[in-house]
Amino acid sequence: MTRASRQRGFTLLETVAVLLIVALLAGAVMLSPSQWFQSARLKDAADRVVFMDRVARQHAQRSGQAVDLVFDIEHGKLYRRQSQGGESGREKGHRLSMPSGFEMEKIIVHNRQNEWGQANVPFSKQGHTPSYAVRITGPNDQATWLVVAGLTGQVLEFDSQDEVEDVFEQLSS
Repeated sequence: MTRASRQRGFTLLETVAVLLIVALLAGAVMLSPSQWFQSARLKDAADRVVFMDRVARQHAQRSGQAVDLVFDIEHGKLYRRQSQGGESGREKGHRLSMPSGFEMEKIIVHNRQNEWGQANVPFSKQGHTPSYAVRITGPNDQATWLVVAGLTGQVLEFDSQDEVEDVFEQLSS
């Protein structure tokens, strides 16, 4: 082989190096959107809880009737139902499910934690509730706490249960 013919092609080492760089770049591109997608799905799950709170609050205000927002923890569903003199009536209105892979892990209402079954948040005729918190978890250790202020419906988001407990402690003092 002459010297001129060796300089025309790439060596195996150069080819492997280029393929390795291309693979790393492709991996970085694929990793970034998947993390974005996962955080968007967590936000969607949180938005569903906020939406149902607003729907129940507005319904109570407009109809002048007390309602309950029911968190069906076992089945990952939320729905509104009429309250009738302290008794819960039938399910009514919107019914939402958590996105696939996400669940409502804990609900705190009246300083009582619910981790299974159903948790009810009562809405007065004016649309007021006790302040409550919901922990939403998902794949890859995704989690967030939503704390809903009872009088205003303002929603705050927290990462840890300690932060949530601090908020409830400040509210009770």
